[in-house]
This record gives sequence, structure tokens and C-alpha cells, in this order.
Amino acid sequence: MAMDNWRSINALLGNANSPLANATVSPLASIYGSSLDPSPTNALASFPTLSTTFGTGHDALAGLFGVQAPIFATATPAAPAVPVVRPEPVKRMVYFAFDFDDLIRVNNVRQIGKIAPRERKNPRTFSDRSIWESRNIKNEENLKNLMRQGVRYSSVVCVLVGTNTWCSRWAKYEIARAVVDERGLLAVHVNSINHHIRKTTDRPGVSPLHVMGIFHAANGNYYLHEKHPAVTNAATAELGYEWRPYEDFADPVPLPKYIPIPSVGYVMPLSVRAAEYDMGRDGGFQSIGVWIDAAAAQAGR
Repeated sequence: MAMDNWRSINALLGNANSPLANATVSPLASIYGSSLDPSPTNALASFPTLSTTFGTGHDALAGLFGVQAPIFATATPAAPAVPVVRPEPVKRMVYFAFDFDDLIRVNNVRQIGKIAPRERKNPRTFSDRSIWESRNIKNEENLKNLMRQGVRYSSVVCVLVGTNTWCSRWAKYEIARAVVDERGLLAVHVNSINHHIRKTTDRPGVSPLHVMGIFHAANGNYYLHEKHPAVTNAATAELGYEWRPYEDFADPVPLPKYIPIPSVGYVMPLSVRAAEYDMGRDGGFQSIGVWIDAAAAQAGR
């Protein structure tokens, strides 16, 4: 799978002399335990400064999002979905969105839905509707069409978050389709699964649900927006992030059932209400079916 243009910022993140060292940071860290700015994020302005001093590599990336490592402190964001208790087992059709670099860890999650549950208290399973071998397709429109079909015949999009999933164009497109088609949405971190070569875990990556949101326009419509790196002060070359219209889908979208109505002129990040878990720490091998069921119910599926 082709590398995304966004990854070029990684070179800046690892440079201690980069102007990123004084960049402004996002208030989105509030859902991970930092002080919360209760107002939605302005789509037309840069983010408030949280006086974070950036390090290098992953620490610098964490700084840009206003958090200190580890990336998250709780299994779910504010007001998480409550799993729906049903008298009968539920088998959901789920679409996994992921960065292709994480395929081995992703396959560990994918295989859970192909085996019978080992415990009666965890009867829920799922069927996988994701695109796998087809991701090496070079024609963008054909790839988008396959993704649209996969999401359309699913009830939930589950984003499997690795180190660079936050900047994957295709993972974000699959998230966008979850909004467009009114599917359930959740994020599950997979870096807590042992790497197949190094036999160890990695630090969690940033969830792409933090860099995608719903903008409430003055005309009453809602539009997808995406967070982009930007110069926030031309005089000092200070860098930060700002919300811009999402380029791969410019039409109005329905407001997800799990997202509160943003104020006009503001963006509400999807992470505000879409649940977020860690596969290893939160017992995903026993619980992911319940998480998926909860996300589906949250979206009215």
C-alpha cells in the first residue's frame, strides 16, 4: 500500500531543532484525562496552547495532540457507549479499517470472529467484511468502490489503530464511509499485541478518530472535516493543527446518532463519543464482540 503524504511530517517530528518544538497543541487530549475545554473545537482557528514541550519520535507526535505518553489513560472516551445486553447471541457484520503496515496484528484480531467463543459469558461473534488482499489495487476509484461496498454491507466499522493509522488516507476514508452510511464506529488499539518478529508490544498510536470530525455549517448541513498540520504564526513559523474540509468526501453527511450537535461554525471530533479500547489491556480477545455490538447499537443498528 502506498505511503501517505502525511507521513512526511515524521521527519519534522524527530528534529529537536524543528519549529514544531514550540507548536501549539490540540485540546483533544481531554478525553484521555487532561483538563477539558467543554466547548467544541473551532474549525476556523488554531488550537489553544497547552504548554507542552515536545520530545522526539512518538513523544513529539503525542505532544502535537496535546497528550503525554501513553496516548490514552482510559479504555473509552468521555460518555462511552454501554454494551447492550441481549437475550440471544448477536453476530455482527464488521468492517475493519486499518493501516496495511499492521496487517499481522490485524489478522490476530480478524481470526477471533472465525472461531467459536470459549466462554458462555462471551457469546457474541462477528463476521468480517473488510478488504484484505485487494488493498494493493492501484486504481483509487476501484479501491474506494470496494471500501464503499464493504462498509455498506456491515453494521460497524472498527478501526484497528497502530502507530501510523492516524495518517493513513484509506483508513480515514473507511471512517468517512462509516459516517456517510450511518454505521457504528469504534477504535481498538492493536500495538499491545506482540510484534511477530520482535515478540514485544509497541507504544500505542494516535487514533484517527481524533483527527476527523463533523462540521456544522451555517446552512444547517454537516460536513466531514480533517485535522491538518498548519503554520499558526507566520512571524515565528509556529506550527500546529487546524480543521479543514475532508477532501475525499465533500457532500453533506448525516449527523451520527452518537455525536452531540456541534455549534454552528464548529467541528466535533468523532472521538468525543465513539468508544476507544486497547486490545491487550482491555481484554479484547474476550470482549471485542461486546464492543462491536455496543457500537452498532449506539448507531441504531
